[in-house]
Amino acid sequence: MTPRYDPLLVVLSFVIAALASFAALDLASRVTAARGNARAWWLTGGAMAMGIGIWSTHFVGMLAFHLSVPIVYGLPLMLLSVAVAIGASFLALIVVSRPKLGLETLLLRERSAAASTAALWLAFNFRSETRTTLHFPKIGSAAVMGLAIGGMHYTGMAAASFTHAGELTPVHAHVVATDQLGAAVIVGAFLVIAMAITGGLLDRAWHAKAKVNHRLLEQTAELAVEDNGDGMSSEVRERAFEPFFTTRRQGEGSGLGLSMVYGIAKQSGGDVAIESG
Repeated sequence: MTPRYDPLLVVLSFVIAALASFAALDLASRVTAARGNARAWWLTGGAMAMGIGIWSTHFVGMLAFHLSVPIVYGLPLMLLSVAVAIGASFLALIVVSRPKLGLETLLLRERSAAASTAALWLAFNFRSETRTTLHFPKIGSAAVMGLAIGGMHYTGMAAASFTHAGELTPVHAHVVATDQLGAAVIVGAFLVIAMAITGGLLDRAWHAKAKVNHRLLEQTAELAVEDNGDGMSSEVRERAFEPFFTTRRQGEGSGLGLSMVYGIAKQSGGDVAIESG
C-alpha cells in the first residue's frame, strides 16, 4: 500500500508544533517565577497546554497520513497517549524550573533524543525572560523546535512500511480518521495553546506593573500637617483644592495655596488629601 499525505494537515502540524514550543518556552518562565500555590497551578496548566500541543502535533500528522484503506484509532490508547504527553510535559517543566541545569544533567536525562535536550536547554535559558513584548530569539527558537518535532514525526513515519493483512480484528472502542476529527483536534489545540500564551502574557504584565508600583512606593515620601483649628465641613473639603476657592473674607486670601499643593503632588505621581474630625 502506497501512503500519501494531506499537504494542508502537514503544514498545520508544523504550525501547532511551533506554537506549542513557544508556549513551552514562555510557560517555563512562569513556572520558575511562581511560588507556592501559584507554582502548582502554572505547573498543572502548563503541562496540560504543552502536552495537548505536542500530542496534537503528532495526531494531526497521523491524520495527514492516508492509505487505501480506512484508518481507525483505539480510543483507550489514544486517550492514554494524551495523558503520557501531559505527564512528560509536567516533568519537563519541573526540570527546567530548577535553580541549575548543566549540560551533563541534560545528557543523563535525555539520552534518547538530541531534540529533547535542545528543547530543555532552550526552555531553561529563556525561563528568566520577563518582557511583555515579542522576543524574537524566543520566536526563532520555537520555530526551530517546531521543525525538529515535526521532522522527528515524519522521519519516523518514513521508516514505517505497510502491507495488507487481509481480514482485521474489529476494534470496539475506536475513532475513524476523518477530516472532521482533524478539524476538531486542530481547533482544540489552537485554543488551548492560545489560552496558555495569553495567560502567560497577562501574568507577566501584571507582575511588571506590580514591580513598578513597588518601586514607586519605595521612592514615596509621606508628609502630614496637623493643626488644632475648628475643622472643615464636608462641603468645604470637597472644594478645598479648587483654584481661587477660599473661606476667608475678600482680600484676605488668594485661594491658590491648596490648589498649588494639589497640582504639584499630582504632577509628581503622588496624592494629597484632607481629613477633618
